Amino acid sequence: MTALNTEPIAVADRSIDGLLCVDLEDWHQLLLRRYGHGPKHCSVPFRRGLNALLDLLAESGQQATFFVLGMTLDEEPGIVSDLIAGGHEIATHGWEHIHLERRSNAEFAEDLKRAVGALSDLTGERVLGHRAPEFSIPRDAPQAFFDTLMDQGLLYDSSVYPFAGGRYGLPDFPKRPCRVRGSGGDIIEFPIATTEFAGRPIPIGGGGYWRLLPSPLLEHLARRARKQDTLLTTYVHNYEFDPERLRLTEVTSAQELSGAWRRTSLQQNLFRRSLPGKLRRFLKAFRLVTCRTFLESQGLLGAD
Repeated sequence: MTALNTEPIAVADRSIDGLLCVDLEDWHQLLLRRYGHGPKHCSVPFRRGLNALLDLLAESGQQATFFVLGMTLDEEPGIVSDLIAGGHEIATHGWEHIHLERRSNAEFAEDLKRAVGALSDLTGERVLGHRAPEFSIPRDAPQAFFDTLMDQGLLYDSSVYPFAGGRYGLPDFPKRPCRVRGSGGDIIEFPIATTEFAGRPIPIGGGGYWRLLPSPLLEHLARRARKQDTLLTTYVHNYEFDPERLRLTEVTSAQELSGAWRRTSLQQNLFRRSLPGKLRRFLKAFRLVTCRTFLESQGLLGAD
């Protein structure tokens, strides 16, 4: 990885354990495109999972930062007003959700500009934050990635998974919040939570890791991370809260029986129904806030 110029941020409010984030996207849209079906309308499970998650957050008195995928706004522009009504923060997840290793930086910049513009129009406010699709910061050109975010006037990013994953991850990146310096200024990075165990970073930030880890072990590792002064930046997806099994009806029987599809189906559905209970427990055990609330507590909101 190309070296980045980073500067750690000291956490002033020690009562904050971490950040609660939601990657808001339609699993069916993304998977159908992977199987060659092109753009699709938002599916019924998209809203069903989102409604279940919003109910859980309201029941817990909890707000989250929602990284909204732009392509969902074509069919569901009312999502943004629903989220704002719940006191949630709106940030961008880009427009098309294409892994950035497969895009030029110019294509990424255009996608980001479209997404930020759409959210700004809907909210009437500056978009502060961003998360890359699949945490896919290009490993051979991370500085260009951060410079592009700065060019769009974003204040923070939360795309770094600081471990060596197969599809994503920057293992040499700091584990704690920091500023990334660039030619056009700087941007704050909130890395996804990991903890050191037996000398190796263990991902505990969300997604499949949350589905697979039993609640007692997840909470033990999170407490371990807090002792290591790691901010618990966590994430879930709205579709993970759909009470129905995730399944694509539009794919052909041959595609659905293929090894690739069966692996995807297993990965996305395995222990998924455990997630609502795990999130409720986690929210009782730790104080999680939105990215914006954390920035306010640090006196960093609006800092350039």
